Amino acid sequence: MQSKNANFALSLKLLFTFLTWGSLIAVTIVLGAEMGAEVIPILFLMGGMLVVINGFIWDWGQGVKETKATQGQLAEEEKRKRDMLDSVLRNMSDEQLRALRSRLTDPDFEDDLRVMLGDDGELITGQR
Repeated sequence: MQSKNANFALSLKLLFTFLTWGSLIAVTIVLGAEMGAEVIPILFLMGGMLVVINGFIWDWGQGVKETKATQGQLAEEEKRKRDMLDSVLRNMSDEQLRALRSRLTDPDFEDDLRVMLGDDGELITGQR
């Protein structure tokens, strides 16, 4: 549903953008023949206004807000991952912790990890 709404919003933005810039071109064609070089200041004025209008159409300046929101979401996700890892480590027995410590300190751990994980990052359990 959101994808349909996003596509509709994008179509409207494109439509209004083409209408605004198309109207500038139409004014240029109509007034250019009658006014000659005197139309140039009018075109610059209208072009400047169209840039501002397109800024409103395409929500310029909203990227900063989205970036801050995205950073907040990423920080929240990282915190949740750390909390989950902490809870898993707290629930491990002493024997499991020693085994984990020895596996992590093994110099060939990264090579073993590449063998254990498939191309998609999924753990392959049949090879051990």
